[in-house]
Amino acid sequence: MWFEDRGSDLHGYAVATSPNPGGPFNTTHYNVDMPGRGKIGDFNLLVDDDGSAYHVRTGFDIVKLNANFTGPDVLMSSFSLGGEGPVFFKRNGTYYILSGSGCCACIGGSSIIVNMADSLTGPWTQQGDVGSNPTKFDPHSPNNYVTKAQASTVFSVSTSSGDTIFVRGRTKCALGRGGIGRGARRVGVGQGGAV
Repeated sequence: MWFEDRGSDLHGYAVATSPNPGGPFNTTHYNVDMPGRGKIGDFNLLVDDDGSAYHVRTGFDIVKLNANFTGPDVLMSSFSLGGEGPVFFKRNGTYYILSGSGCCACIGGSSIIVNMADSLTGPWTQQGDVGSNPTKFDPHSPNNYVTKAQASTVFSVSTSSGDTIFVRGRTKCALGRGGIGRGARRVGVGQGGAV
């Protein structure tokens, strides 16, 4: 389990391990610094089809992890997508990074910009925003965004009519009123991976 170091004299990321998914966890690596120019903070992990793991963080940097998934191996790519809070996944051979508007603390939540590439090294192309309501943006409105939170997880549900992709929001915070982002947004993925 990777998490952001927030304690005094700590920086970067930390890694904890457990023999069971439910814990208990033991922190085994502190102050894990990642190469690249991205910010320490929001990140996501992807385990690719060949078993290699990758770390992406706001900035954006994609770093291949070492064989134990406890630290960096090699910087694969650095690029700018705008926003923050990456969600990283692969579907039908195409890589996706979802990024938010950089406004997880806004009362209404965050956009969800879909970026895709055929390779981890890019080029990354923006496919559109699936998180904003199609109304005029109002910085004081709680209704600008569909999920009321930044995206954090993507999962697929198989149905008789095919797969449907869902995006789940992470913890939201709105003007000091914290809560769990309970919204899930259904995303259609068409021919060639278009959203």
